[in-house]
Amino acid sequence: MSRPDVTFPAGLALSVAFLVAGCGGSGSGEVPPVEGRGAVSLGDLKAPPASSGGATRITMILPSGADPQRELWEEAARREAARLGVVFSTRRPAGGESLAELLRRSTQEGASALIVAAGEAEGLGQALAEAKGRGIALLTLLEPPDSEVASVPAVVRGDLSAAAEELVAAAVEDAPKVGKSASGPVLIAFVPEFPEAGRRANILLEAANAAGLEMIGEGPTALPTDEQARTEAIRQIRANHPDLAMVLAGDDASLLSALAVRNEGAESDRFAIAGFVVNPNQLEYVRANFLSAVAFADEQVLGIYGVRSALDLAGGEELPDRIVTPLPVRRAPGPPASIPSQVDPEVELPPGLPGGGEVKPVDPVR
Repeated sequence: MSRPDVTFPAGLALSVAFLVAGCGGSGSGEVPPVEGRGAVSLGDLKAPPASSGGATRITMILPSGADPQRELWEEAARREAARLGVVFSTRRPAGGESLAELLRRSTQEGASALIVAAGEAEGLGQALAEAKGRGIALLTLLEPPDSEVASVPAVVRGDLSAAAEELVAAAVEDAPKVGKSASGPVLIAFVPEFPEAGRRANILLEAANAAGLEMIGEGPTALPTDEQARTEAIRQIRANHPDLAMVLAGDDASLLSALAVRNEGAESDRFAIAGFVVNPNQLEYVRANFLSAVAFADEQVLGIYGVRSALDLAGGEELPDRIVTPLPVRRAPGPPASIPSQVDPEVELPPGLPGGGEVKPVDPVR
């Protein structure tokens, strides 16, 4: 049975992307350090629910074992709960306990609301049904494989495939404007160490294949984590493929390295660039027409929406079965900007590129 969805307006989604940056830090923004980050602020989404004060307690139940993706959810949820003044805790199975067993134990011990990270967890259906029957405010992050057993609200990602199609379309449109073919070749790049970057790169690959583009390599190209090594890798690819028409990036770091390489060459060396990012500073390049398009795909928004939705449930509000988090795509307002050679010091570069100014957060582009 299909589940009703709720999505958020484009303007609101873009605001979320900027506000999530409070979790983001600087640099590429893919895995920001925890220390020294400011609290997340989502006040522009809606007024805090009535249940956000008092003794409301939210418990997030996570699978055992380290996972960078789930750590992002947990940290973002903890900061949002602190901002709203509610008690937040996390629990993981121990001693061979299953996630379903931990959910039952947590249900019996009492909580105002439970958030269950359920995307890969089997056998949760009956435990979810029992918790729901006890009247506990309950939702999942992602949908459990057996979600038909007990229908509870699920916070899910925005449509990465639709976003990838928009990114590919933007790059295809801009490639001829820099003297390259609209059919490629295209480099799809990602840094494996960054959470979700590989999955985004594979989705970009599907969109590029659907568009009939010529590929460099049989699949996405894994790049080094080190910035200099990553940039050199793209530099060598461009040298081996002088007709390179587009770079599609699965993460901020790959995208910025591609931009740095493109800035080194002559006008004939240019190529279109688009990709997924989690740092809104990259809007600076889109607004200046140095990037064709970016899509914001920060995993932290799942944790933030989890807390806000759990509070709504605890306050007695009804929620749809699927709460779709924002995944806004921002297109450059004009044709690709001319990238000057570094030997031309008279041309002012955008912030963040060699020779440019300091990158600062920008207001949403309307």
